Amino acid sequence: MVVNVTATNVNTETMSRHEMLAWINEYLPNKMQKIESLCSGSAYCILLDRLFPNSVPLKRVKVKANQEFEYIQNFKLLQQAFKSCGVDKEVPVDRLVRGKFQDNFEFLQWFKKFYDANIGYRGCKAAESISQSGQSGEPHKPAMIRRATYSRDAEKDLEISTPRAPLSSSSQSKTEDENKDIQKNCEDLVSEVEYYKHIADQLDRDVTFYYNKLRAIEVLCQKTTEKSPLVETILNILWATEEGFKPPEEIMNDEEF
Repeated sequence: MVVNVTATNVNTETMSRHEMLAWINEYLPNKMQKIESLCSGSAYCILLDRLFPNSVPLKRVKVKANQEFEYIQNFKLLQQAFKSCGVDKEVPVDRLVRGKFQDNFEFLQWFKKFYDANIGYRGCKAAESISQSGQSGEPHKPAMIRRATYSRDAEKDLEISTPRAPLSSSSQSKTEDENKDIQKNCEDLVSEVEYYKHIADQLDRDVTFYYNKLRAIEVLCQKTTEKSPLVETILNILWATEEGFKPPEEIMNDEEF
């Protein structure tokens, strides 16, 4: 169940823009340098999926978006996730993608309050569930079980080959916690690498797709027998370069058109 919020200045009125930016950067792989950068929409997708796992198809989120159509695509994913989760907030996409400070700061204020309300609600429901079931508050630790299973043989070999002084309970607990943190970090890094590989592949496909479209337009204009001012203008736009620009190798041959 989702907790909907309306006002934007109840819990966030004392937080400056720097504090708000520091808060959201705690959860992002790519840190935002300013509030206006939130116009890409990717940060909200990442945080919403953290709040409601699998609510956003993160593989489709363009985390390095720098074009307005990419921003809009990210916000569409956010809107779809809002709808599926039961969030009644209307996302002002047209205003957010312009990258203006005030619009993005107001939406961030609302999102911060929404996030805090729902993360607190989930914590209360979890505690209530544990209390009703009569279980202790100690969470299940599958990562610890996997670590012990994986390292049992190695630890046995070490015990046979190298005598060791018995560890105190506090030292052993500290070592286990450190191993658990290391394993969790490794798993997170592997997931992050796979995620960015997917993003890179998607970007490569996008580049090829749009390059081929532009190349088709160029060939069509070149084959036009009567050079109208419109055709000349289109070709000038296609052939315009900037200082330091190097044209890419052709992806498709003229014969394909």
